[in-house]
Amino acid sequence: MADEDAGEGNGYAYHVRYPPLGPEWSTLADALRTYAAARKKEFLDARLADETTNAAPYTLDLEFNVARRTSDFVSVLANGSIFTGGAHPAPLIASFNLHTPDGKLIELADLFADSRVALDAMSANASGPPRYAACVRPQAEYHPIPVASLTASYSATIAVAAAKSPHHAA
Repeated sequence: MADEDAGEGNGYAYHVRYPPLGPEWSTLADALRTYAAARKKEFLDARLADETTNAAPYTLDLEFNVARRTSDFVSVLANGSIFTGGAHPAPLIASFNLHTPDGKLIELADLFADSRVALDAMSANASGPPRYAACVRPQAEYHPIPVASLTASYSATIAVAAAKSPHHAA
């Protein structure tokens, strides 16, 4: 059964929505509630610390949805925003993955035999130079790198680390 946590007070409102999850997924449900409780506490603490009475209302909006379900995994995505002043709300994005045969939550690092190597490779890829720098360089110097070659290189790096993972299906 789906449920929610909503409330409002002096200068704030929050709304958190949870997906329906069976009792066999209690570990996942607990993780979602723990994540939401931490975001809500940060949100309410920020509002209590702000003594401005004429500020725009603080808002927290968070929704959890089952993104994918297979025979071995249930994946839930958290998507929302938090506004505690400033120009615009900050996004809230998180993912939660339950390995259903053993009831354990799986983190990104659990998918790789050498998680440090895999995470370093992903970080290097994410923090590297722009893929297409047309807006930075004059058009005469614009030579885009095909996305397929970047994807193949990135996938090969990750596949090597993932092949030895205890959660990797051969």
